[in-house]
Amino acid sequence: MNLILIAFGEKIENHYQAVYSILTFLSSAIIERIIIVTDNPDMYEFLEDHVIVSAVDSNTMESWRGRSDFFWRIKIKAIEQAVNLVDSGHVLYVDSDTFLYSDLTEIRDGLASGKTYMHVCEHVLHQAPGRTMRKMWKTLGGNEYFGFKIGNNTEMWNAGVIGIPAHKASEILSKVLVLCDRLCETDAPNRLLEQLAFSIVLSSDGCLSASSHCIGHYWGNKPEWNKYISIFLVASKLKKNSVVDDVAVITEQGIPNIPLYIKKHNLADILRRVAARIDSVYRSGKAGWR
Repeated sequence: MNLILIAFGEKIENHYQAVYSILTFLSSAIIERIIIVTDNPDMYEFLEDHVIVSAVDSNTMESWRGRSDFFWRIKIKAIEQAVNLVDSGHVLYVDSDTFLYSDLTEIRDGLASGKTYMHVCEHVLHQAPGRTMRKMWKTLGGNEYFGFKIGNNTEMWNAGVIGIPAHKASEILSKVLVLCDRLCETDAPNRLLEQLAFSIVLSSDGCLSASSHCIGHYWGNKPEWNKYISIFLVASKLKKNSVVDDVAVITEQGIPNIPLYIKKHNLADILRRVAARIDSVYRSGKAGWR
């Protein structure tokens, strides 16, 4: 099985997250190759005995954004490049803010039987909360794009993990790319359109499964995880640990018990709740207002 990651940009957090993720997956004998697609290959030189580094330049990344200039189209093209680079084996893509915490045997066997994987189903699109999702459904719901109907059963899955069987990889990635481009041509908010494209294509044969039972994804609590990882990697540097040493430490200590998600309340939500409470009290007469 090939593990694929991407890490772009100058933010150091993007890269040390990817490094930590790689270290957790290096403990698994099921992972045969690790490929990272990046515009900062120097960040990964110390992993050269364990990782294939696929470097891309700014011009390539610009072209990957496509006619709609959609940033996350880069994700699809980067996975495609990594697949073409190794040309064999099942595909397991993970975002940099992920880690392996349990055995991958079930996913390996599932891929061998033709299953596909994403991290977890977040919601049915037409019931999704939030302004972005409501507008997405209002624009796309009931329509057909590239042969895929977006209806009441269309689900939005988290794309922090994407698992594709070897024999389906090229075909599926081509379909996802075309569908993403078609969706980007609409008036729908584009922030999650690559995620929706993966969700639709991978679920189209009814074999899409979750991977959250063995892969963690801390997109909802990056500050705490970033702090932990930065301390871990600084300690490793000061102790002059090798990559093998770091993998051994992670295996021995286990993954830290840090929440993957912390619900945040923005000011608008707080003010709405306060206003609703005031209105409720007023209407009940408890405040003596008349």
